[in-house]
Amino acid sequence: SGVAYVAHVGGLTSGALLAVLNLKVLGKVDKEVFAEDPKERMSALQQEAFRLMEDLDMNGARHVLKQVLEMDPANRSALIRLYQIEKLNPESPSFHETAAKLLSHLSSGKEGHEELYKAYKEYVQISRNPRISLHLLFRISAVFTASGHLEESERIMAFVLKRAPKSGKLPSGLLQLARSYLEKGMAEKGRQCLRVISKKFPESAESRLAEGLLKSSVKR
Repeated sequence: SGVAYVAHVGGLTSGALLAVLNLKVLGKVDKEVFAEDPKERMSALQQEAFRLMEDLDMNGARHVLKQVLEMDPANRSALIRLYQIEKLNPESPSFHETAAKLLSHLSSGKEGHEELYKAYKEYVQISRNPRISLHLLFRISAVFTASGHLEESERIMAFVLKRAPKSGKLPSGLLQLARSYLEKGMAEKGRQCLRVISKKFPESAESRLAEGLLKSSVKR
């Protein structure tokens, strides 16, 4: 009782007529009104992936996580979860591919260096034949050197020296490592790296710097 039915019907009719005129004359439809928010979509997909993992449906979770990564390739949470799934089958190409994407992501920013160290160590231990590009190896090594994981950086340099001894990035990587060793008071370790530069890359600019550092470190 007391409801103005005529006013309601009139408003509804007027709105419908305006909508028809808009479509016929202007031809405009605001599609954004009906579009789903990408962030909400990603959040829902991640929740679904977590639920599937809890239910041990790894294939289903993998499919959903890949959808998330198609929307946001740098989604750290999705990368970590997908890596956790793929490492269950370390012989598969997708395990190495996902590991490389995760390591690349963790090495690209200022944060996540400890996560990078743990993920890299785990990947190397699990994988019988690590498949990481030289470019990514040098980037990981640089992060390890800067964050104080010098021995792991040295192992990477030794690996590259064995597999790709003519790589143009080796002298700069070794020089950076040598300087970090010297700064931390590990003079002999630093001198070993400097000697390698002088011996293996005598024509490089880094070789001249290495010789100077060698002389100054001996005087000390």
